[in-house]
Amino acid sequence: MRKYPKIFKENFHMVPSEFDQLLCLVEEKLQPKINSRPTDSISANEKLCITIEFLASGTLQRHLASIYRVSKQHVGTIIDDTCSYIIEALSHLFIQEFTPEKWIEIANEFHRKWNFPNCLGAFDGKHCGIKCPKNSSSCFYNYKGFFSIVLMAVADANYRFIYTDIGSYGSE
Repeated sequence: MRKYPKIFKENFHMVPSEFDQLLCLVEEKLQPKINSRPTDSISANEKLCITIEFLASGTLQRHLASIYRVSKQHVGTIIDDTCSYIIEALSHLFIQEFTPEKWIEIANEFHRKWNFPNCLGAFDGKHCGIKCPKNSSSCFYNYKGFFSIVLMAVADANYRFIYTDIGSYGSE
């Protein structure tokens, strides 16, 4: 797909140069483990392709397994591991610690841009419907009458996320 950047962007929602930058950050951890099992010989490039395509399109794991010729169970493991490595690699670049000065800066930006004095963030949440997990009793059952997990986020005055919480029980 690299020969056709338009198709690459449609599948991965990023250009090849961005993909290469991300690959450089996680490649070392995604290298195949040294053993004799053929399922562990998947390259770091392929593991990242599987994960990014899954995240970008929400494609079923079964579909990705058939495209990349990997078992459905192994695709799930690859996605979990790769996401952990991506979070680990990017967290020091994008997750910031908040100091009193940073909070004052955010409040001043809200006041200047939106005429909201003393505002530290715009907060919103959403219930995302899920199938009832096994042995979860009513933890995920929400007041709206279906099973869900909660996505919650706080954004600054420029619509950038400054805090997210994903995966809380729907009943919370």
